[in-house]
Amino acid sequence: RLRKMQPQQPGYTSSRMYLELLADLPWQISSDERELDLKAAKDRLDSDHYGLVKVKQRIIEYLAVRK
Repeated sequence: RLRKMQPQQPGYTSSRMYLELLADLPWQISSDERELDLKAAKDRLDSDHYGLVKVKQRIIEYLAVRK
């Protein structure tokens, strides 16, 4: 798609920058999986983010399923 676009077209620069960003990510490097403490995650969310109860609950549910 980018090859078909002219550099003057809207979206060309942002598309190219996005693709360059993706290409520069360290895809082969992975982090070690650490044991997840759901209580610590909930406490951290509660201390750092006021309100957003449903959002925080969804995050905790996601982390629990991932565990």
